[in-house]
Amino acid sequence: MDGFIIPIVSAVAAVVANAIYISMVKKDLDRRLESYKIAYSGIFKEKLDLYKTILESMENLRIKVVNYGHAGDNSNFSQQEIMDEFNKFIRLNEHGAIFFNDIIKQNISEIRNDFQQVFDLSIQNHFSKQLDIKNSKIEQYMEKLSELTRGEKYSNLKENLIQSIRKDFNIQ
Repeated sequence: MDGFIIPIVSAVAAVVANAIYISMVKKDLDRRLESYKIAYSGIFKEKLDLYKTILESMENLRIKVVNYGHAGDNSNFSQQEIMDEFNKFIRLNEHGAIFFNDIIKQNISEIRNDFQQVFDLSIQNHFSKQLDIKNSKIEQYMEKLSELTRGEKYSNLKENLIQSIRKDFNIQ
């Protein structure tokens, strides 16, 4: 009988030691998991806010560029206001670049380039009218302005951007 006590005590001691060790490891993992959840939720919210701000800025810029494209100097927005909106949009994109995948970067870049082309051509066209000279890029200007006004390409790029954002957040 004495021969059984030592192995039983050893087994009980091993079980108790393992239980203590497992509870310490579990406690440490729970603490780390909680800190990751907090950190991740902050990043998640920051990304979501950034995407929301970029979409709003993109739409504001489109409205201003289209308005200026149609009305020129009679627009509700000055050239300086539109350039400031471009700068704001560019800064937002630079700030958010760490969160963007390649598809999002490409879509935003394409949208900004389209806006910039229409705005540049608008300025050239209105400047040509003021000097009463023929603008050789008038057809290109009208085509780009029409594309932006109808919004087909813009809508497709915006939808691709939104789908990429949803995919980024695992939203189906």
